Amino acid sequence: MKKRTTAKQQTRRIRATLALDVDLRLGHDEPLKVELATADGKSAPRFAIQAYTGKPIRQWWSEDPVVVNLAGMSTPKKPSRLVILRDHDPSRPIGHGLEIQKTDRDLTVAGAASIPGADTDEFIQGSKNGFPWRASIGCGALKVAYIQEDETLRANGQEFPGPLTHVVSCELREVSVVSMGADDDTESVAASDQEKDEIMKRIKATAAMTSAQPPATPAPLAPALEAGAQPAMAPATPLPPSAVKASAQPPAEPPDFLKAHRETQAAEIERCGAIQALQGIKPELAAQAIREGWTLEKTELTVLRAARPQAPNVVIAATGSGDCRVLAAALCQTLALPNIEKHFVDKELQAAHTAYRGRIGLQQLIVEAARRNGYAGSPFLRDEGDMRHALKAAFSSDGLDSVFVNVMNLFLMTAFNAVEDTWREIARINPTVNDFREYQTYANISDLLFEDLGPTGKIKHGFLKDVGYKNQLSTKAKMISITRADIINDAIGVLRDMTAKMGRGAALKLNVDFWTEFLNDATFFSADNKNLLTGTANVLAAPGLKSANTLFRQQVGPDGYPLGISPEILLTPPELEVTSAELMTSTLVNTGGAATDRQVPNRNIWAGKFKQATSVYLSNGQISGGSATAYYLLAKPEDLPVIEIGFLRGAVAPTIQQVQPDADDLGIVMRGWWDYGVRKQVAQAGVKVTGKA
Repeated sequence: MKKRTTAKQQTRRIRATLALDVDLRLGHDEPLKVELATADGKSAPRFAIQAYTGKPIRQWWSEDPVVVNLAGMSTPKKPSRLVILRDHDPSRPIGHGLEIQKTDRDLTVAGAASIPGADTDEFIQGSKNGFPWRASIGCGALKVAYIQEDETLRANGQEFPGPLTHVVSCELREVSVVSMGADDDTESVAASDQEKDEIMKRIKATAAMTSAQPPATPAPLAPALEAGAQPAMAPATPLPPSAVKASAQPPAEPPDFLKAHRETQAAEIERCGAIQALQGIKPELAAQAIREGWTLEKTELTVLRAARPQAPNVVIAATGSGDCRVLAAALCQTLALPNIEKHFVDKELQAAHTAYRGRIGLQQLIVEAARRNGYAGSPFLRDEGDMRHALKAAFSSDGLDSVFVNVMNLFLMTAFNAVEDTWREIARINPTVNDFREYQTYANISDLLFEDLGPTGKIKHGFLKDVGYKNQLSTKAKMISITRADIINDAIGVLRDMTAKMGRGAALKLNVDFWTEFLNDATFFSADNKNLLTGTANVLAAPGLKSANTLFRQQVGPDGYPLGISPEILLTPPELEVTSAELMTSTLVNTGGAATDRQVPNRNIWAGKFKQATSVYLSNGQISGGSATAYYLLAKPEDLPVIEIGFLRGAVAPTIQQVQPDADDLGIVMRGWWDYGVRKQVAQAGVKVTGKA
């Protein structure tokens, strides 16, 4: 049976209190009480939050349950200064506090959803629909003590058996609305075992050191306690009124300035000596700490962090492509990738859902990948040093670079494929280009007509007359960054947005280049090449199609023989799209109108004759040569190409890659590039009809 902590033991525990530079986030599973309209029906909707129930809960930095002593919790003097957030994200405020009620058992906050925005609307609408929102508090400036296994803590009007971590005092900074509350089996923030061990080792070591002293003699404060921090102790006996009055009088003697100066010097010597005596501290670090006036606690934490093992002894061995695949699946779930099941197997999707529930954040993603490569710093990337180290570790081998590239390529292709790609239908795709030198292609219209063998049995050589079909590649590129502010704000959606912009930007650039080349046709579609029809008689209708089809089929090769191919594609601007569809799909044609004894056929012979293709670029005013009346009959690009696109080594889509930022940059830099070239090819492969005089 566990013993109850005596007053002396409690005193020793309090004297072992440490000040930690960690965040405290506590939640519970009790749903919020939301009142969606105030009395006047016009003010912002109000709600009541039982923010903390006074019970134990787990935190990332403590191996045992944590109990926050409500008696030692300080709250804002003005309730309106208490910010109400979504998911502890400072960039996602939804309102402010109206009233704060702190009892010896729980903490309750009334607030108003006063800040308009998507998060506030979601909170209000979800409440209307009966969604059970949860609450979580965010505290800082923690002073903690450790309660041994054989002791019992009395706090918040209850008794809690050890072992546990006792938050003696803290500062309430914000209250968050969350969709999932924490419980005794949930850690609110992930942390490495190394970091947990270091913090708990400090707490326990300091507690044990102070406990070893005789309880009757007051022990000095632990060295790690910050100067000026007041430990929570039992109430002192009130002074008599006479003593209070006497203490309020000015001193009888002037202050001893020399004595005060000596005290200051002595305190400085003690600080410098304590810093130099720290185990494992390097001379240059000790010099920096003394020079810059660091407290002993700050120096001690810096030494601990510097002593952390630097990858890859154990962590890398547990890392593999499977972990990266799960992280990638979790990121895609959070960003709602369409048809996600086509890119990940069920096992990967289930593992991602179990671990992250479709809510992985940008900071969490970076820290998860960094820990796989030895990072052991803070999970909150607000400090410049932590952010730089985490990014470096996250993008090292088998890290976040592969996750980013794989996921961003999925979103890039989704946005890329959403842009018009009529060029695929009318152009020959050449995936065999290996460099950026100008190259030549040869169409099958040359002097390769088979000849009679003759009595000698000697086969004659053919030759290629067409030498003008050239093309050359160039590189198109763009760079975009996830900024330090995006990381601090945990703006995970920026990954989807920036990738979509790069995908769309690449597709739009190709369209502009392609149609600029296609419409620059003054010498390509011409009377000399016998592939141009003008005049209003040839507008897009049955008579005009008849003339265009006849002109196309009359095309001949260099040897004067017909090409022997048929037009396959009817290409139109959007202004003629419906007319084209009517001609290609209607099976009957209404004829006549006046009484006549002439027999007129009413079958539409053009139905299904050509494949329809439409591009908005054909009549766009930004590109020279466009027209709302011109249309084209083209051969299949596989048979005879009117235009060609060459891609370097078959890369028919842009490439995206994470790159190392400049030394003075904190962020993630992504670049995309694409190597292609566009050039018109065989004039005999198409006919242009202007549809006007």
